[in-house]
Amino acid sequence: MATRSSIAYKTDRGVTAIYCHWDGYPAHNGKILEENYQAAHLIGKLVNMGDLSSLRENIFPPAGASHDFENSLDNVCVYYGRDRGEKNTECKEFADVKEWVEHYDGAGCEYFYLWNGKEWLVHHYANKDGMDFPVFDLNKNKVDAEIKRLKAMGYEV
Repeated sequence: MATRSSIAYKTDRGVTAIYCHWDGYPAHNGKILEENYQAAHLIGKLVNMGDLSSLRENIFPPAGASHDFENSLDNVCVYYGRDRGEKNTECKEFADVKEWVEHYDGAGCEYFYLWNGKEWLVHHYANKDGMDFPVFDLNKNKVDAEIKRLKAMGYEV
């Protein structure tokens, strides 16, 4: 079963975001974002390519390498548009964070990753304040806590 997520960055107009189908939990997608996507230009490329099947360490395959949905490289993102040829998978613009979260909550997303210009934040769909506004935590802290929990349970992470 998929753990769906959304990955976004703040702009002067609001939030630009995409959907990601697989492995949205902090020990996977959160960790990949922390370790590989800390520069604004990379985050822009990642999101502007559109909806993802799988987030991975690299956006593009090496020059000359074959990469598509059926035969993907282990360390290269799999996009619905580029790698599967699907339509209407472009990134979406939202006026604010609440509008973004509500949209992708309706798509079954559990985790929401937001680049605020300095660092990654993460929101779990059930974590809302008294006004029903999404509460975000530092992604790095959630990644570290989840990896520690999984290792204590005997999982290799």
